[in-house]
Parts: sequence; C-alpha cells; structure tokens
Amino acid sequence: MIKYQFDYKEKIQNLDYQSLLKERDSLINDIHYFENFGNFINSQYTVIPSLELIYSLNLHYLAIVCERISEVYSIPK
Repeated sequence: MIKYQFDYKEKIQNLDYQSLLKERDSLINDIHYFENFGNFINSQYTVIPSLELIYSLNLHYLAIVCERISEVYSIPK
C-alpha cells in the first residue's frame, strides 16, 4: 500500500486547484457509491482487487488530496 501512496502523491503533485477539487470530488463519489451499494455488489460478484481494498485506498487517497490542497492553497498564518 505504501507504493501506491508514493505513486499517487506523484500523480497529484502538479495538479492545479481545480484539478485537485475534481480529484477530491471523484474520490468522494466513489466512497459514497461503495458505502451505499458495496455490500450488494460484493455479495453478487467477485471483484479483484476487492471492493473493500478499493474503498480503503480511496479513503487514503482522499486524505492525500486534502493534505495537498491544504499545503498549497491555504492562507498563510
């Protein structure tokens, strides 16, 4: 999972503010989808990687995106 973290940080490193917001919103949509339908889908199909892993990674990636937004675009103290 750590390998993915570094790859993802590289992926978003040079995104502008609007692109970071789109990435954040996309992750939130994926997270909501799993929370609402994940158990139903998971009971009918075998998905690799598992939906639980995808959900966990999306939560982790959301934290990384929010941290990046905060680093670059927050008001200095």
